[in-house]
Amino acid sequence: VWGAIGWGVAAPLVGELTERAGLGRAFYIYIALMFVALFIGRRLPLEQASMKQPFWNSLRRLLTQPQMAVFLVTVLVGGAGLGLVSSYLFLYLQDMGATKTMMGLSLTVATISELPVLYFSNHLLARWGARGLLAFALLVYVVRAFAYSVVGAVWMVLLIQLLHGPSFSAMWTAGVSYADKLAPAGMGATAQGLFASVMMGLGSATGGFFGGLLYDAVGPIVMFRIAAGTVLVALLALAASNR
Repeated sequence: VWGAIGWGVAAPLVGELTERAGLGRAFYIYIALMFVALFIGRRLPLEQASMKQPFWNSLRRLLTQPQMAVFLVTVLVGGAGLGLVSSYLFLYLQDMGATKTMMGLSLTVATISELPVLYFSNHLLARWGARGLLAFALLVYVVRAFAYSVVGAVWMVLLIQLLHGPSFSAMWTAGVSYADKLAPAGMGATAQGLFASVMMGLGSATGGFFGGLLYDAVGPIVMFRIAAGTVLVALLALAASNR
């Protein structure tokens, strides 16, 4: 929740600053904020967990679970879709004539949509379960990506950005919970790290790479529609795996 608040506060302020002073200023602000985060992070308390089996045996058990394989493939596709949006939405807005301040405001709106999802995440998980919440996040992303392809004005993108929370935050919450449940004793952090690496690392890189190819080849409208269709296939595959 507080990460989302920090993102939302910084986005319009840095957007306004880059509008006035140039994009280079944003990188200096990033460096300063990361040093502050590093200083605070080194003082966070850590809880040690004990493993009942050797690490590599537990890791092998984790990676050979069929549920884990389905889960990782699903979040890979979902992460690629989210990475595509984060990589090319601003370029799309720029083509539509949006100012940098408007781009920053779009991030603020997206962040506001994260807050209720993160705050009520326990209730959502209790009601739908991790797999149900993951399926919901994928469905919202399909609607979100397709909506970008039919938008007619820049201000309409702000409305679509309200779907960011139910797509990204719900996927993140569901993924952390499901990875922890699949993990052997003492491997919860490893499983969550694996999930984060696939979704935010490999997934984002895949979305950025293929999104760029599609943007150049067929344009942003078709790119967003292909992304929506691909995530829809992943959603249907997840539903089929439940059976």
